[in-house]
Amino acid sequence: MHLNAFLIFIFYNILSKTRAESCETPNDESAECVSLHSCSVLLDAINKNITSLNFIRQSLCGFNGADAMVCCGSLTNFKNRKPTMKKGLLPDRRYCGYQHSDDFLHKVNSTLITEFPWLARIAFKRDSDNETNYTKEYLCLGSIISKRYVLTSADCANPPGFTPIEAQLGDYHIGNETDCVLETGIVECSEPVRSYKIEKVIIYPNYNPERITNNIALFRLNKTLFFDDYIRPICLPFPGTKFAEVGDILTTSGWGFINTALGPAVVKKKVLTEMISNEDCKKQYKHQTQIIVDEKNVCIIKLKNTTHSSCIGDSGSPVIFSHRLQWHQVGIVSAGIGGCGDTYPDVLTKVESYLEWIKENIEP
Repeated sequence: MHLNAFLIFIFYNILSKTRAESCETPNDESAECVSLHSCSVLLDAINKNITSLNFIRQSLCGFNGADAMVCCGSLTNFKNRKPTMKKGLLPDRRYCGYQHSDDFLHKVNSTLITEFPWLARIAFKRDSDNETNYTKEYLCLGSIISKRYVLTSADCANPPGFTPIEAQLGDYHIGNETDCVLETGIVECSEPVRSYKIEKVIIYPNYNPERITNNIALFRLNKTLFFDDYIRPICLPFPGTKFAEVGDILTTSGWGFINTALGPAVVKKKVLTEMISNEDCKKQYKHQTQIIVDEKNVCIIKLKNTTHSSCIGDSGSPVIFSHRLQWHQVGIVSAGIGGCGDTYPDVLTKVESYLEWIKENIEP
């Protein structure tokens, strides 16, 4: 969305003021969370057109009814931003984790065409198939974390009898090469789906498939990606990230089974879940011995009355959390038993625990 359209959205939603609370600006200044209407620094910058859209988005600290609240400091643009990764191999927080669907209000509950642009659909070849004549089978998912790498689970990197061969990006409806949707009288069409060959598979060295521990892997793609509204990276939870807490709502997506009664999704799902404590999670798994829950895991349960579930075919999918309209990846769909989340919690690989390993294995 262009800056002017975004500003129109904000100004139409300025209706009231509220008591200021402390916050930190995108430049780590201590400030107050106030109505945009009362933040003269940002208003002056907007009027002079000298501030960036990303700075405004990261300055958002909530809403009071329909009133947009911003963390109102003394600066109007990014200053002395430190890179989050060595050699700049992963996107920094100025552009990762944003999705175009968050730029405007919408009435539909279904997944929008620009939601979850970091989602990768992973194609496999049966080891028993002919090398040149085979049918692609889409068994897993992953998340775009850089211009060459997809993050996924280790059980998706080496499933028995299959080899991962391709990452399909920018998909929405799996039956279409290009998707068009109508919302509020406007037709929006995505770019054609793009596919990239997987040239290297990197599995965490201490992955244990029997106990489902250290369930994380990287796919290196054969070409450099270029980002748009339909393909872009998710942020990783580096220091300075506002981490999810027990009780927070986490979101995931995919084209796996909708639930135990319905087959695979045709359109990208939107699955809403709640983060629970590892202690509660362990209690629910105490009578089984296969799945281990430790400090390298996060557990979630799906919200009541939720139609969609994280289910068969969603392994490797990113589980994400939003702060100031910017998303970062909390976990990777890793393990669970019974009923697509209806019986037991889903156990995720906690991405924060593997940041050093990711950094060590990312190459230009």
